Amino acid sequence: MPLANRVRNFWQHYASVDVYGVALIGFDAESQLLLVRHSYGARKWAMPAGGIKRGEDPEDGIRREIREELSVELTELELVKEREEQVPGQDRKHHVWVFTARVLQTPKPDMREVVNARFFSLDDLPEPLEKRVRPRLEMLQAKRA
Repeated sequence: MPLANRVRNFWQHYASVDVYGVALIGFDAESQLLLVRHSYGARKWAMPAGGIKRGEDPEDGIRREIREELSVELTELELVKEREEQVPGQDRKHHVWVFTARVLQTPKPDMREVVNARFFSLDDLPEPLEKRVRPRLEMLQAKRA
């Protein structure tokens, strides 16, 4: 996956295409946050996420991504926000639908894209932490306020 990720990023950068994806703010029954480490990129702890296919409903996309990468199903799925984020160092935009849900099964990383998946207390998040984790948590908190 590291090579495939670099090739995809290279193509998207030079084609200047926008990217469409989904991300999950997932919690277990004890309200611990699900974070993953990918086999590519900076390998920081991140929220599970992925791309959606052309014409795919974002809710279907997040369910598919989580099923493929972690072999779990989502309950209490809810859209937090659709937002646009800048892809660092590039002119293209990342359109992302951020969802929250419960993950009541033990995640099993696919070992292709995701190499580690764990639940963490919100008071004790691991480092290094991917830069979008805290802003997305704040976005969820603002929606619930």
